[in-house]
Amino acid sequence: MASKTETFVSKFPRCDFCGQEAHYDAKTKSGPWAYMCEQCFKTQGVGLGLGMGQKLVLRGANIKQCILAEAGVKPSKEGFKEAVEKCKPKTFMMTEGDLEQAVMDGIWYPKCPYCGENTSAEPDASYIYCDNCEQRFKIINPYF
Repeated sequence: MASKTETFVSKFPRCDFCGQEAHYDAKTKSGPWAYMCEQCFKTQGVGLGLGMGQKLVLRGANIKQCILAEAGVKPSKEGFKEAVEKCKPKTFMMTEGDLEQAVMDGIWYPKCPYCGENTSAEPDASYIYCDNCEQRFKIINPYF
């Protein structure tokens, strides 16, 4: 994964401009962020990188299978419940100062609860993958 220019998704969203499958989550030339297909990104996007945008990379179409595989549990009703408990992501609590910085900069840097490194996130993110260890964690944002 290219540092800070790609992010994982379980499925591709729709382009906010034309409705096609989006492969970018990026800032637009007019300011707001949007999901964009390849063509709309070329005409409306400002680029890739911190504060500009990320290319969306498909992590896996079936999240249930991904959770089971990561936990090493065979597919069964009981196994899935155990896998979900084992794979519950750790959390990071957003502070008022974090929110102010995120709104001003369009991005913020929560500390990963797994490896302790700061990683990039959008202000309204609820789950993110650490840029360093690629572990998924939950953002608790009491302001949204």
